[in-house]
Amino acid sequence: MRIILISMGFLLMMTGFVSAESESKTVKLSFTKSKSVLRLSWPMKLGSGGYLFNSSTKIYGHDFSLKTQKKGRSLAVNLTSNDGSFKLKPKIYARKPIAFNIPAKLGEKNVMLPLMMSNIFTSGKGKSEVYARYYPGWAMAGKVGKTKIYLIDANVDTKFDTNGRDYIAIGSSYAIKLCKQTVINGKLYEVSITSDGSELTLEDLKSEKLCKVALKAPKGLARWGVLSLSNNEGTYNIAAKNCNVLPAGTYKISYGIYGKGTNYLYLRRTQNFDPQLEIRAGNINTINIGAPFVLKFKATLTGKTVKVDANISVAGCYGESYRYRSSVRGRGVPPSVAIYAGKKRVSTGKMGFG
Repeated sequence: MRIILISMGFLLMMTGFVSAESESKTVKLSFTKSKSVLRLSWPMKLGSGGYLFNSSTKIYGHDFSLKTQKKGRSLAVNLTSNDGSFKLKPKIYARKPIAFNIPAKLGEKNVMLPLMMSNIFTSGKGKSEVYARYYPGWAMAGKVGKTKIYLIDANVDTKFDTNGRDYIAIGSSYAIKLCKQTVINGKLYEVSITSDGSELTLEDLKSEKLCKVALKAPKGLARWGVLSLSNNEGTYNIAAKNCNVLPAGTYKISYGIYGKGTNYLYLRRTQNFDPQLEIRAGNINTINIGAPFVLKFKATLTGKTVKVDANISVAGCYGESYRYRSSVRGRGVPPSVAIYAGKKRVSTGKMGFG
């Protein structure tokens, strides 16, 4: 018996130097909650599932309690702030995210800040055990030259800093952690920001030389969306179709996304997969990730019936682990698995959501 999974992989290559021109600038940003920005705050764009709600969750400066009540196959959601400043009228949650506004203070201004909540569920029989994923539905927007940038208050505390707790989206790329350094339009900057996110200062690090980096997939496998590399100084996205630049140094893989739209494969960092990647000047750095895959699962054979346990893990040749995700749970088509006896296909199935 053999199992076949469609293979994929990529190569990471780095050559030469690109020197940044001397430049420093101050960028003014303003509050926005357009639909395009809302999508930036979705888990896929952030490379995470948002923050997990629990019994003492603080959002936009308020302590909240979350309760649900069963309504057929759906849940009636009740969200109340302990200080009495906000109470969400019961909303029915049936897999689609819930969006609403919460009063907050952004700098010196009183504002209504959008919040999005999804993957709401109860654990066990106790109704007090309610969980949900939540993330902001707004950003501070501005431009560096002709390139749009968005600052996302990822930890929903209405304050911005460069400690990696908030995110920045540059152009149409996936959002990355907002750190002390970032690359915009091929130039490396040291970043500082006002706590309310209204002003971003970019100081050119002209003494640093940048390395050209290319993410290449095997022929016919060009669906890699992004590979995100990070170290103590910054986070950098390596996109398949772009000529990327980043400083030489030691990096870790934050995450990788294969696919587009609402359905995608997610490369995750685990306890057994946390490699150190050395990007050196003047050399070609190559990483082989992807095929051949190893599938780990339990199966029993009773007569002519094969029963495969639902817990199937997929690992790549570098030791990386993949899982299938959809930003709209319950929709989309997960990858297929085919089981063969010799050359004869005896069964097919689909991987579950991760």
